[in-house]
Amino acid sequence: MKHMSNLLNERSFSRNRSAGTPCRGVSALKRNCRQKAYIASLLGLLAVAFFVPMTATAAAPFVGKIAAIEFGLTGQKPSVMRTGKSGLVPAKEGDAVFEGDTVKTGANVKARIVLLDESTITIGAESTLRIKAFAHQQAEGRRNYVLKALKGTIRFLISKVNKVGGVSSPWRDSNIAVETPVAIAGIKGTEFVTAISPDGGVEIAVFEGSVSVRNSSLSVQGAVTLAMNQVTRVQRGMRPENPTALSSERRNTLIRLTSVSQNPGQARRAAPAGKYTKKDAERDIAAGVPVADVLNQAAGAGMTIDEMVTAAVSAGVDPATVAYTAIQEGYTAEAVVTSAIANGAELDNVVAAAITAGGDASAVASGATQAGASPDAVATSLANAGASTAPVYGYTTPTGPGDAATVPAAPASVSGGGGATPSTQPASPSAPQ
Repeated sequence: MKHMSNLLNERSFSRNRSAGTPCRGVSALKRNCRQKAYIASLLGLLAVAFFVPMTATAAAPFVGKIAAIEFGLTGQKPSVMRTGKSGLVPAKEGDAVFEGDTVKTGANVKARIVLLDESTITIGAESTLRIKAFAHQQAEGRRNYVLKALKGTIRFLISKVNKVGGVSSPWRDSNIAVETPVAIAGIKGTEFVTAISPDGGVEIAVFEGSVSVRNSSLSVQGAVTLAMNQVTRVQRGMRPENPTALSSERRNTLIRLTSVSQNPGQARRAAPAGKYTKKDAERDIAAGVPVADVLNQAAGAGMTIDEMVTAAVSAGVDPATVAYTAIQEGYTAEAVVTSAIANGAELDNVVAAAITAGGDASAVASGATQAGASPDAVATSLANAGASTAPVYGYTTPTGPGDAATVPAAPASVSGGGGATPSTQPASPSAPQ
């Protein structure tokens, strides 16, 4: 906001200077004229302030906007969660997206995001994407992104050229990584899809260009490079499968799952979120409704993360399991871990669950210390989370011949084809609404 104020002051000064002729003359008239100019400038700044959100002072960079939304006959819309905020906010076409945002879609809901470099991300139904880190310096030809596909089917179309002043040129420094719960893809300019299965494995299919893929666990060696119309699959704790040909049928299916169509006319309004209480969560879990669905229903009804976790734990779900599910669904690891520990989760268990679900180590540590755990104990739990003896959440430990059972460490980035590895530090604690 400071640089914006400086810019506005410079513009106001310029306008006053260019219109300074009427202020020449008698000293009193000059003072009166300057006072009027100052008041006009101040009023102009106040008028602009009314159109700038008060939270716009946050440091989270602007990433792009939601360009298109497809929703079903229920009128459901995608929702956005911001770092440091509790709950979800319904999204609409034209909404801004910032670093640290998590975008979630429900059944029959899709969304397309256009980034600053004209890359597009199409989020399929029942999918979750997080903008984990974002650095874009168009004039210098540099871009460094870390995007995280947490759930579902998502298509990435990464722009190949940098456009400055109507002139297109190759990026001087392009380093883009797409993380999933079990694999990391390093890319330049290409089009590909990540499809995360219910068992936690991921399919990565390349439509154009090339993508390098490895397991997100540093302890799992080996990477593969996919060319056009090739596909690989990665399971937790396993090396990526050797690339195979992407069939036209599978390619068409993935395109259909990640294409945004025009909405039916009768679905222009979103259906209002119904009241959802702790008792409703207990009833649904007792009836066998998946914990993820219960959490999303609770968030859509306006529950905070703490209320959501508490409701699920009260319904009899192990708090570490709740933490794993909530983080995998895209909810803020820091708040989830804090609430899980407050609801009785053992430190080692909840840290292992959070890391396994893809939570950032720094956010997990912050959440645990906020819950009262000592820094030393948290550090020990983080170290234990990467051991083969750590508790297992959300998947079956691999038992293939010659494959060691490994619980992956915190995800790391891979090079996208030049330049330094982008930062994977959490985004700022708040972002513009």
